[in-house]
Amino acid sequence: MKENIGEIEDVYRNEWEMLATERVEVQGGRRRRRGGKRRRKKREEEKMVSFFKRLVKRVVKQQEVLQSKLVATIERMEKERAEWEERWRRREAEIHGREALMKARERDLASERDSCIVSSLEKITGQRFVSGKAHDQLSTIHEN
Repeated sequence: MKENIGEIEDVYRNEWEMLATERVEVQGGRRRRRGGKRRRKKREEEKMVSFFKRLVKRVVKQQEVLQSKLVATIERMEKERAEWEERWRRREAEIHGREALMKARERDLASERDSCIVSSLEKITGQRFVSGKAHDQLSTIHEN
């Protein structure tokens, strides 16, 4: 920002020096006036107007450059943010997938363990403890 202000100050200083160093035409060793005070005043006003027009054009051009840089930066940051969010979503999906797989494995292991325990008890006692329907209910309890 300070660089841009410095550029504008340099432009202003250069333009002002150009206006200040313009010389009155010299003819025959004497200064020649080109009309009265009105004409000189009008010329000075015209020079000032043209100076400020040039200055405004440069400032506007610099503003356009800065604005385009700002827009490009915002677009780049938005793209980076979108990419980051996409990577985050993928990681979260992988984590949820692994968790679902682990829960399914745990349910299977619990079901197998229950079946082994019931089977062992049935062998030891020689009786059937759980009917097929009740066994399914036990499995659903472990799933939850």
